[in-house]
Amino acid sequence: MILYTIMPLESVYPTQQSEYERYVSIQYNGITVVGERNTDQTFLVNRIISTDPNHYLDTTLYPGSIISYTNQ
Repeated sequence: MILYTIMPLESVYPTQQSEYERYVSIQYNGITVVGERNTDQTFLVNRIISTDPNHYLDTTLYPGSIISYTNQ
C-alpha cells in the first residue's frame, strides 16, 4: 500500500503508548509541571502547566531544567 499525504508521519503513525508512560506530572512549588523522573531524585521539566504568566517568568523553572524532588 502506498500512502500519499502531506501530513507528518507522527500524525499518520501515532507514537507508541510506552513513549507517553515515561512522562508524569508533579507539583513543584504549587506549579504543575510535566516531565521525566530520573533515578537520582531529580526531575527533567518538559512542560509547565499554568495560566499564571509569573510562573513562566520564573528563572529557576523552565522546560529543560532539572529540579530536585522528593517522592511523595
